[in-house]
Amino acid sequence: MTAITVYAGKDNSEDWVLSRGAAVLTDLSAITRVQLKVGAVTVDSATAPAGTLTWDEQATVNRAMAAADASGQLARHLWQSIDVLRLRLGQVDTLAAGTYPGSCLIVYDADHTDGLVWADDLIVTVKSC
Repeated sequence: MTAITVYAGKDNSEDWVLSRGAAVLTDLSAITRVQLKVGAVTVDSATAPAGTLTWDEQATVNRAMAAADASGQLARHLWQSIDVLRLRLGQVDTLAAGTYPGSCLIVYDADHTDGLVWADDLIVTVKSC
């Protein structure tokens, strides 16, 4: 399960690296829409305020690549700039304070116009600080 904390009225953001199995998706340009369902509220990139859900943000990540030498001690690090899904949910005023288990992320592209459920085990906590 993945936990997300939303601070109501704040500018905090979370960056997500999307992956399937061991494969990290480095280019998210094919995505056309993203939805995050939190309780009875659906935050939709098509209708939410600009910048709430974006997938064209670049982030540099350290993808540790482990490869064992004869002694089993070799580790290699690969720094890579990739696209990330950025969630800026603090300004979504329809999200009431509380904890919402079973929230889900749906991703759309030209081949999946009905969407792909990317994660359905999210726990979203909305609180003020």
